[in-house]
Amino acid sequence: MPSAETKLQGKNILVTAGPTVEYWDSVRYLTNRASGKTGLEIAHYARTLGAQVTLVSSIKSHAGYDVRHILISSARDMFKVVKEEYGNCDIFISSAAVADFRPVYVKGKIDKRKGMPEIKLKRNPDILKWAGDNKERQVIAGFSLQEKIDIKKAKLKKTEKNCDLMIVNSISNLSGSKKTFTLLSSEFSSELTSGLSSEISSGEIQEYKDVDITETARRIVEACLKL
Repeated sequence: MPSAETKLQGKNILVTAGPTVEYWDSVRYLTNRASGKTGLEIAHYARTLGAQVTLVSSIKSHAGYDVRHILISSARDMFKVVKEEYGNCDIFISSAAVADFRPVYVKGKIDKRKGMPEIKLKRNPDILKWAGDNKERQVIAGFSLQEKIDIKKAKLKKTEKNCDLMIVNSISNLSGSKKTFTLLSSEFSSELTSGLSSEISSGEIQEYKDVDITETARRIVEACLKL
């Protein structure tokens, strides 16, 4: 039985984290409320288990941790890096809140004196779908952020994206210090059904309520190890 520090020895883990930043003009952009803390904690925990970790994030403060950090800005930047790194990874944890759409870029700074401008949107690349379509040996964990937890919707996304694990969480997690989420997989073993009194486990579904961010990361990484 490997020690806790060597469970992921020799494994390459690719993690995306935080929001993407989609520029409209030279100073304005669209983004979202994601902090990237969960992805950072996942990367840090995987590193403590001996993994070689690449963290792809738009957040500069993620640099300096004991992981390889690649700083990006937009969804297209993130997609480019993921495509470059994906072939070398054993586990891909797509925790970033990637913007589904981006504004059509306007060169320079929009002048408000010229009237109310119209924001035209383009669809961004679906990074998780691409990863699922190009999966070989990789274990893929995706996230489904919802207004209210909808397991049927999450199952559909898991199938469409060809994920091994889907982490289903609600928008309330974006501002809370405690996380409530559901892990969805068809491959859970009985080893994952003990530990937390707040956990409800039933076959492919495991629910966690009011879990701190360190325990959240641990549960997600440990679930990936069982797949």
